[in-house]
Amino acid sequence: MRAGRVLSLLLLGLFVAPSVRAGLMELRDKQIAAVVVPQGATATPLQRSAQSRLESILVDNGFSVLDRRKAAELKDANKRLEDPTAFITAEDFIKMAEAYQIHALVVVYLHADTRPGLADYFSATAQADVRVIDDVSARVQAFNTQPMGTRGMAPSQGLTANSALLNAVYRAVDAAADKMKLELSDRTRLRSVRLSLGEPVKLSIRLDGKPANERDLHRLAKLEKAKWRTEEVSVTARSPGGALVAVAGYIRDTDHHRRPPRLYGSRVHVAEPASGKTIHLFECSPVEKKGRDERGTKEVLDTTFVSNWRYLAAVTGNHLLFWDTETGHQISRRAHPKALKKARVQFMRDDRGAYLAVGDGKRVTAYPIVRDR
Repeated sequence: MRAGRVLSLLLLGLFVAPSVRAGLMELRDKQIAAVVVPQGATATPLQRSAQSRLESILVDNGFSVLDRRKAAELKDANKRLEDPTAFITAEDFIKMAEAYQIHALVVVYLHADTRPGLADYFSATAQADVRVIDDVSARVQAFNTQPMGTRGMAPSQGLTANSALLNAVYRAVDAAADKMKLELSDRTRLRSVRLSLGEPVKLSIRLDGKPANERDLHRLAKLEKAKWRTEEVSVTARSPGGALVAVAGYIRDTDHHRRPPRLYGSRVHVAEPASGKTIHLFECSPVEKKGRDERGTKEVLDTTFVSNWRYLAAVTGNHLLFWDTETGHQISRRAHPKALKKARVQFMRDDRGAYLAVGDGKRVTAYPIVRDR
């Protein structure tokens, strides 16, 4: 092992970007040590599961993994490994490599958290921060996986806290493997529960204020504009934290050569302000003749994100609509008992559960958010 070269590079604190191909891949058929270090009380019971998942991926990629008992000894003998901010020197690695006959060390710092979801289920997040040292590249490589709770890395859901956490942990380890350029033969899929809207209930509340319509958000929607067909914004909404925005468009089609000459419809553009890209177009009312259950306006009267960026609700004069912005799936479409000319829609929660409340200025109808059984 070229200890001088390793020492000089490590003492410079050389960290490489995740896009650089790890020297780890050149060590197939060589023995490496893999260690999972839980961060916090929630992650601690999940350490063995994360360790098993990591070892399985490494073995699938052709590595010889140090026996788990010896890996535990290595971690116990080198307490600095338990601190993700600690700098592991070349001398530290040389001692470990000689003592355990390894050519590389992979350390995963595991974070995990869980909380109740919108209905009777649990939502869990996990993140794996990785450090890799090997005797081929002679570099310390640091990889941080994308935090769950952001678009593309939605929280895992389960009927129990443990089932949600296990899925989140496996996904976090898979994300760490991606950062290390490892191949995944059986990627862990996001686990989600199905939601719906229950029968309306009475709540003694008022929905005050007016729906938002921020003009600076209009540019994020690609609105229709043609000779006979135009689209204008009726309402807008921002998700908590601002990761996503919703821009509702009201479409008028006025072709005088057709009978009837005027048709109306509406949709919601869901966009990312950071990239300026539209990620979903949710149809609220098709541009066609009114259906039997459409006694009111097809225009979107209000829209709101539900709890965070993950779910979106909108209300027209005829329907309450509810979507999952991660999957693009429409969760529910409920017809109003009476056509509305104006409306507000708000998310609220009390000790009985979570609701979507629709108010027309006089009365409020609240729909419980429930798990679809």
